Amino acid sequence: MDWMERIAQRQGTGKEKVRIGRLYGVLYNLTVDVRSGSVDLRLRPSTAMLDELSKMKRGTLVGMELLEPAHRGAIVEEANKYDMELEKNRVGYLEDLEEHCKASGIGIAYLESPEIVMEHLNAEVRLRTMRDELYGMRVYDQIAERLKSVERSEHALLVEREYLQNVSQVSNMISEMKRQGPEAALITKEHAQILWGMQLSGRLEIEFKSAAAEMRPKMDYRLFYAAASAASEMYEKLSSTYEGSQKIDIAELLGSDIPPNRFDEGMMGSLKALARADSCMRSHSAVKNGKITEGRPDFIGTDDVDVPLRGLFELYIKEESGNEVSGTIEDVYGMAAFRGTFDDAGFRFIKHYGRKAVMAGGDLYDIRFEGRSDERLPGSVSGEFRMLDGSRGAFRMVAFR
Repeated sequence: MDWMERIAQRQGTGKEKVRIGRLYGVLYNLTVDVRSGSVDLRLRPSTAMLDELSKMKRGTLVGMELLEPAHRGAIVEEANKYDMELEKNRVGYLEDLEEHCKASGIGIAYLESPEIVMEHLNAEVRLRTMRDELYGMRVYDQIAERLKSVERSEHALLVEREYLQNVSQVSNMISEMKRQGPEAALITKEHAQILWGMQLSGRLEIEFKSAAAEMRPKMDYRLFYAAASAASEMYEKLSSTYEGSQKIDIAELLGSDIPPNRFDEGMMGSLKALARADSCMRSHSAVKNGKITEGRPDFIGTDDVDVPLRGLFELYIKEESGNEVSGTIEDVYGMAAFRGTFDDAGFRFIKHYGRKAVMAGGDLYDIRFEGRSDERLPGSVSGEFRMLDGSRGAFRMVAFR
């Protein structure tokens, strides 16, 4: 059972049925690397998309990935408090669209959940705090076991943040679109890609008549990044004094030169976005349940011994012929096939990801595993895996009881 089927089951329906005319994927942020790190710049809505919205019949209801105004203040205050430029840019961009729609006589169906948004921001704050702690531990060479413990906690929190953003939020928007019945939807591009991918894969009865997405604005990025580096250097010099720090806002300075987004029919990257959302669900299951699927594998193991849940996998033997075995492996990326030999000395096999798992981040090429049986722990195997590029790592697995 996949994650959207679980959501439908909880809501008491067999299939989600969302009928909307047009799905817009909007692009609100551009991250620019500068000398001092990176700067998040708010993008501007495409002129073509604004023209389409202006031509809609007055009274048309448009769904928007934005909180109702009554709930927005607390979120913006939280984002400002912790200097979350990405969230501020998202809200600011969508508020510009909100203003345009209202000026055109278009009604807004607000699709975001304040509870989910606040949970996501709180997870982001905790993750930042934990990463600061990890940085300090690495710099000052803390005890290895303590470092591993914090890294495992960091991974669990990272998974929780991604789950809230790409699973909980998407499922909530589907529910809101069903309830409010908008005639079009303005969704951040990463979420619009997931929704369109669901339609293309036939997993849900979502009926968008068409889809269109924004793309990065057309400009000479080589010159722009050079200007960004120069602005960053100037900022560093000026900000050494209080007076200087008040004279320049690097994001505002760079953002003023960015033209509106481009706009194109279709929604490229949708199946890849959906594969990554599925991977997020698998990672969440690993963290919460210690399992990838609901099945009963022959072996359960990890190819990340420092953060075991990050590399969790389940191995299912489907065919045996003497010492030769083959079957499938389920991990956080998806399904892989394997073939190899299994005897008293150990387990040697080759793993090959399927197409969907590769889209989610799995390696395109064969991965070779060579493990020995541990006499002290019956049913356990540990050893080394090797990638085509020469990189390698340790793995271990035990017979599933």
